[in-house]
Amino acid sequence: MVTCPHCDQKAISWQRKMSMGIAREITCPNCGKKLALSWLAWFNLIPYCFTIFWIFDHTRGWGMWLLIAIALFAVSLIQIFGIPLVKSRKS
Repeated sequence: MVTCPHCDQKAISWQRKMSMGIAREITCPNCGKKLALSWLAWFNLIPYCFTIFWIFDHTRGWGMWLLIAIALFAVSLIQIFGIPLVKSRKS
């Protein structure tokens, strides 16, 4: 579970955090205030895009799909463990 920055209680699951987009906000079930991903989430796109462009330029066949799966897994780990939830700017 991920902790809410407003009330410091467990607010959402890791799976729900993974499904959050960069511009998406959710409501904490405990305090009712809005949560969002940190602006650092934008930087999570950089390694993924570089990997995808490199793969399409240098690899073909099943190896390409394996490297794409590894890139998606790495970006997922970064989103879960490296990008914090923050108080929404709108709340």
